[in-house]
Amino acid sequence: MSQIPFTLDSLEQCLKVIALLGDGGFFAWKLYTGWLIINLKLSLRLDRASKTSDTDYLGITVMLKQGNTYSI
Repeated sequence: MSQIPFTLDSLEQCLKVIALLGDGGFFAWKLYTGWLIINLKLSLRLDRASKTSDTDYLGITVMLKQGNTYSI
C-alpha cells in the first residue's frame, strides 16, 4: 500500500495560505490602481428666497461629481 505524502489537514492549511495570499494580492492591486481611494467631488449650492418678512425658503442642492475610478 502506498503512503499519501500529505494529509487532508496539511492540504487544507496550504489552500488557506494560497487563499490569503491571493486576497492580499487582490487588495494590493486595487490599492495600487486607486480603486480603493474615494474619488468624489462634493459641492453645495444654496438658494434663499423670502416668503414673508418672517419666513424664508432655503433650498440646498448637493452636487456630487464622480471621478474616473468609479469608487464613491
